[in-house]
Amino acid sequence: MTFTETNTALAMPRDLRQDHDTLREIMHRFATAMERGVDTFDTVLHRERVAFSQLFHAHVAAEETMTTVALRDGPLSAAPPIPMTVLRRDYSGHISTWTPPRIKTDWLTYRRAVLTLQGTLLRRLDWEERELHPRLLQRRPALIVSAGPSSSGPSSPAPQHTIAANWRASAPSGSRSG
Repeated sequence: MTFTETNTALAMPRDLRQDHDTLREIMHRFATAMERGVDTFDTVLHRERVAFSQLFHAHVAAEETMTTVALRDGPLSAAPPIPMTVLRRDYSGHISTWTPPRIKTDWLTYRRAVLTLQGTLLRRLDWEERELHPRLLQRRPALIVSAGPSSSGPSSPAPQHTIAANWRASAPSGSRSG
């Protein structure tokens, strides 16, 4: 990482916690819309899929840059439940595999694949907030604007444990793991 990249990472105005809250909110809307059936893909799900992808990629890039800077003092105490490289590979494979025509012909399998991938990402977000974000805050408090619940007011999404529990309850049998 160059000097300029390091300074850019430290000056980034990205609120990682807000990104997580927004990613959770999009995933929740997506899971809820999937319950209405395949016809929601054209009207709702495609738009949510694009919004998620754009935020996910921007967030991962910013967080990786900040992490590189913050972890110069040493590694984290707990390993992530899934390495980001694996999560990115799985997400990219999911998007490549699940084209709109295939989604429409194999809706139930698609729904299970989405809910499984969402569960993996939720575990990763929880780990980041528990292990990574405190380390980033120690290094430079401005890297993560809000360390607590979202500051977006009354419309902030439900806590992740509530959303995850609701998804598990609504997921097809065998499609979600803890």
